[in-house]
Amino acid sequence: MRLTSSRLWLVGLVLLMTGTAPLRADLIPPGHKAVSHTLVFVDSPLLHSHRLIAMPVRGFGGHEEIQPRRPFRFSSKYGTRLYVVPRDFVPPAEVNPGQPLPFPSCDVPVSSTTSVPILSPIDSLRSTCKLVAVADDAIQVELVDHAELDSNGEPASVSKIVLPMLLISAGGVIGCYLVWRQTRRARKVATADPTAT
Repeated sequence: MRLTSSRLWLVGLVLLMTGTAPLRADLIPPGHKAVSHTLVFVDSPLLHSHRLIAMPVRGFGGHEEIQPRRPFRFSSKYGTRLYVVPRDFVPPAEVNPGQPLPFPSCDVPVSSTTSVPILSPIDSLRSTCKLVAVADDAIQVELVDHAELDSNGEPASVSKIVLPMLLISAGGVIGCYLVWRQTRRARKVATADPTAT
């Protein structure tokens, strides 16, 4: 059976609202740029006495063995969760939504940032956490620091981008003024001497 244009439009709308939803979530909003957001754990006795891993709660697997002072990527979209697991535990290749691992766990204490306004000096973000408690059914992780960094890995400063923009704007204003003054002077000369060319 041939599909009419209205049916094709309806099929396309259904695909847009369902099958391509993850793709739309990854798109960078207009006027924004992509940035990297990582987590890093400070050293602590609990981190040495327990095996801490990070895993998504939906989507395909892929876990991160958390080591002190070693940054790793995480995702609010896939719901990264932190688990304290046995030393011999082998993480599954795929995670079933709504079925967390049967080990003490908690959510990441910060939401991931994937984009910032295009004129922002921020190139990456780093959130520092600490494992502060481990119980039978849950763990406690605290956010101890959050840094917004520029392309050189230094703290991002608005002045680094605002000052050059102000200088450029000031130069543009001065240039326009000089052109206006020269045009005004030429008109005065032409008015005073109609024979001037």
